[in-house]
Amino acid sequence: MADSWLIAFAKTYHFTVVTDRNSKRRTLIPNVCRTFNISYTNTFDMPQRLGVKF
Repeated sequence: MADSWLIAFAKTYHFTVVTDRNSKRRTLIPNVCRTFNISYTNTFDMPQRLGVKF
């Protein structure tokens, strides 16, 4: 049930949701984020979006 809270929080405060879940079998975070126009990314792309360089 934390997923719905996390998505609502991101929508309210204009945050980006970071998730590794794929949109395959059920309603998952990426599907909900797309539906409500909420930014989301995965843990592999997050450092690049933050401008982190290794």
